[in-house]
Amino acid sequence: MPKNFSNALKKAMISDVKAQVAAGKSSVKTTDMLVAEGYKFSDFISPGTVNKPNPKSTATKELHDKVTEIIKLGFTASVQKQLKTPTNALTEHGKANKRYWIQQIGTQRAAWKRSLQKRVTPPNRTRPIAERVGEALDTLIKLVEEAEKAPFDTVEMLEALKAAKRVNG
Repeated sequence: MPKNFSNALKKAMISDVKAQVAAGKSSVKTTDMLVAEGYKFSDFISPGTVNKPNPKSTATKELHDKVTEIIKLGFTASVQKQLKTPTNALTEHGKANKRYWIQQIGTQRAAWKRSLQKRVTPPNRTRPIAERVGEALDTLIKLVEEAEKAPFDTVEMLEALKAAKRVNG
């Protein structure tokens, strides 16, 4: 296995990280704009059908369809063309590819739903802090007890963790 990265690989890795950072910033900006324009996470839940409406959704069929079209516009021209092509006119590979991109529409809709939901729903911190710290200490004590080659004195570490456990109650 090589110990040094080629310049081409370094550039590719740097480019990948930059793209991920940019995507993260773009996602935050989009969520900020959705909130500013009054959208709720329930607007990104399928409204269901006429005969079986989804009570968790505040989206109309029109809004749902608009979101779908916006997502499609983010795909390449070739993917957009494939999505418009009747499925029975595609090869088996084309059908599988079309299914993949249809799933990506739902994935993107769900990502916006989750990001909006996180803005309005505080994290679940109902358990007392002492209980959470106690569980974490128990996990650490077990980990140190089972450690074979630790870069520290395991006896000293166990004493410190057990002391912390006593302080925690």
